[in-house]
Amino acid sequence: MGVGLTFEEYVDLRLRPLAGADPVFSEAAEREREQMFPMNTAAAWGHLRSRGYDCRPQMLDLLVENGVVKLANPNAWTQADVDAAPEHFEDC
Repeated sequence: MGVGLTFEEYVDLRLRPLAGADPVFSEAAEREREQMFPMNTAAAWGHLRSRGYDCRPQMLDLLVENGVVKLANPNAWTQADVDAAPEHFEDC
């Protein structure tokens, strides 16, 4: 069992509407999910905090500096990049 939420758990709890809600809410949640990435370091930090991980932007910068996370573009975190950080935190 992990410390924080997985991305899918986050989506289920924070974005998806309740069962039986108007389909427009489901469509809006899906659009929000699709537009969530890439995000800058500050947004990645906030996202991970909302998933339950106690980290700071400096910690994310250190993960990049140490090669734990390899960003394809500077300060542009993909979903895979963001998910690599909690995987590392869980292993520590």
